This record gives sequence, structure tokens and C-alpha cells, in this order.
Amino acid sequence: MSERGGPLLPNTFRGILSRVGLVAGLKFPGLRAQPLPTVIFSRSVVPAIAAHIASAQARGYPSVLSRTTNQSLIDQNRRNACRNFVPGPAPNTSCDEYPFASTYQGGAGASIQGVPVVEQLIQGGILSSFYRNSSIPDRGQFSVVVR
Repeated sequence: MSERGGPLLPNTFRGILSRVGLVAGLKFPGLRAQPLPTVIFSRSVVPAIAAHIASAQARGYPSVLSRTTNQSLIDQNRRNACRNFVPGPAPNTSCDEYPFASTYQGGAGASIQGVPVVEQLIQGGILSSFYRNSSIPDRGQFSVVVR
């Protein structure tokens, strides 16, 4: 028993129960919701991509996404999102999609915009490092913030 009289639970179960309680409107004394992991895109590091994400979110695209680890789905999402992309004048020649192709929200209907290839490479590194360092599993949720 904890000092508050509730059962001792591993942190994983505490987080799950806390989120379930918030969704269902239930209360579990002594449990708090765990904040979602957050990936941050800096306007000074990837300005075109950060502007695209901020614009997409302002138009109603979600800021909380769910990762997919299925490479076939990721490839399909990218093809579907960028199917009608027409490259802009240099340097905005690479198709950027939001929500990301590596999420269940990505794919057809995603917001697309031309961005510099170098920013795409940086974004890919940021996302893959974030997924790895934050241990985001398949269907794991995370938030996306622009600063």
C-alpha cells in the first residue's frame, strides 16, 4: 500500500490507469496523467518545415500523432500525401507532408508544401532520434510543437 492508502503500481500501469481515468471521466486517487513525449521543431533550424507544421496545425491538423513502425504503410502514406505535389522553385523542391508519413494520421489528405531538401534531411534526423530516444512504440502517441 502507498502512503495514500492506494495500491503500489509500477509507473507503466499508473500512466495507463491515469490516462484511462481521464478519458472515461473516472478518478484514481494518487494517480496523475503522464505528459506525452513532445518533438520540437525549431523555426531557426528548419524554418520552412516549422512554418508548414504551424500552418497545418492552425488549419486544424492534429498536434498529437500516433507513430507507425510499418515501413510499407510509411511508404504508402508518403506516396499518397505527395501524389499531386508539384515542386516549387529552388530551394523548395522536396515534398513535406504533415501529419508525418511515419504516423497513422499521415497519408492522403495530409497538408503538403515544398521545402528545401536539406530541411527534409534534418527533419528526418530529428524524428528518428526522437522516436528512438523517447522509445515511441507503434501506435505510441506524441505531440508536435513548433518553437
